[in-house]
Amino acid sequence: MQSDAAKGIGYADDTQARVGITKEQQMKRCAMIGLALVAGAAFGQARERVSPYMQRTDPQDWVLRSSVGLYPITERRAYSCSNGSITLNPTTYDPGHAVRGVEQGSIFFPLAMHTGSSELDPRSISAKLLIAGEPVRLKQTIIDRDASDDPLHSGAAYGDWSFGDLETMPLALVFTVETRMRCWNTEFDEASAMRVPWPKGEWPKVAASTFEPMLFVDEGYDGPYDKKFVTRLADRLTNGQTKTQPPMVVAKWIAGELAKSFQPQGNGIVADAVPATGTQSGQSIGAISAIEVVGAAESAKRGKGSPFDLPLLLDAVYHEVGLPSRVVIGYVAGGAGGDQEAFRALDRPEVGLYAWVEVALYDESQPRPDQQLTWVPVNILRIRGEGAFRRPLDQPWPGFGSDDQLNEILPISFHLHPHRMGAIAYGMSSRRKPRPALWGWNLVPNTPDAVRQVLAFSATSPAIGPGDNQRNRRGQ
Repeated sequence: MQSDAAKGIGYADDTQARVGITKEQQMKRCAMIGLALVAGAAFGQARERVSPYMQRTDPQDWVLRSSVGLYPITERRAYSCSNGSITLNPTTYDPGHAVRGVEQGSIFFPLAMHTGSSELDPRSISAKLLIAGEPVRLKQTIIDRDASDDPLHSGAAYGDWSFGDLETMPLALVFTVETRMRCWNTEFDEASAMRVPWPKGEWPKVAASTFEPMLFVDEGYDGPYDKKFVTRLADRLTNGQTKTQPPMVVAKWIAGELAKSFQPQGNGIVADAVPATGTQSGQSIGAISAIEVVGAAESAKRGKGSPFDLPLLLDAVYHEVGLPSRVVIGYVAGGAGGDQEAFRALDRPEVGLYAWVEVALYDESQPRPDQQLTWVPVNILRIRGEGAFRRPLDQPWPGFGSDDQLNEILPISFHLHPHRMGAIAYGMSSRRKPRPALWGWNLVPNTPDAVRQVLAFSATSPAIGPGDNQRNRRGQ
């Protein structure tokens, strides 16, 4: 790990073996496990019951474009960002900056295939790489299982786009991933869910995987956290009697107590040094450099952190008391809440990414295996922002299970940095500490230490063709 902020930050512990499948193989797998329903029939449904305790409503179709730009540290005007797209400025870029003798390169970018409020169409995944403005051929591989054919941590998936054998690679790259997804609002039968007891058997594999160590929840780039403050916090909130109450009662109580006591600071975004150009709107975000977090352990100690630290801390406390959960990082695409008012202040280019938690509700008594596990969204920033925690525990809270804003938040990842991919990314804060940025890459034989990193996102509605039903479509 490079401690200097101007150098790449790596999470190279590749102890979880990676298994890759090509795009063609991924399509075959989709047919076997039913993802074809997601890509086809499910994309036409207006209401979907995913379990006896959760149904999804008010679907919105989206095309999400995520762009990563890499440029020499000294090239402050080598690029521009407008409406979520990054472009090279050839008149200001110095072509003398280059990497010599690249035998192979791999770019890793997260794919949140399934969440409690969204489904990603696997057939829609596409990417392109421009080096000094010229397209480079990519080989696409989807990684979603480990060497034992078990789900990756939290059910994560990654695109691995490889290229190689470049005698000279100019340090002027723009990598863009485009995916189509459907996002829903959620309606949660909380009264019934709160009667579901703790499982007598084992948690499903994807839920159990969330207990494995995770970056910024259990460990940092330098190694494992001292989690004594997380443990003390969990004990204080539950009095050490977690199993005396059903899981969803425990989950809601902890969320309310953390929302009440934690103090978010700032917006959690390290803005890029070069301001975005062009008109910004609720549909796009300007250039950013990284995400600002101190991690769950430090957040538990301080009682404060960035808006991304609060979901990380909630995730850590849930794990401490035995509740499987995962952090979801997404992009706010519009004025969530039925266009009545802006969900967040999206008129500033550094705002747009958002994080919440999904906690696992497992009812092993359900006869249908596909309806035993429910990922329940816990939008703790909303719970805190609207003061929902002040309501009695037996009353519904907006943001706990039921959420009418999720159909305009597009999930991107379950991790702030590619989990166990051995990937390197870049980013710095004012204190010159390394920061995550969702993606990562590796070059053979050597990955550059010092590169300026730029990220941008945009979301639009899919094009409406002849015969398309125009319900639940958003214009830009």
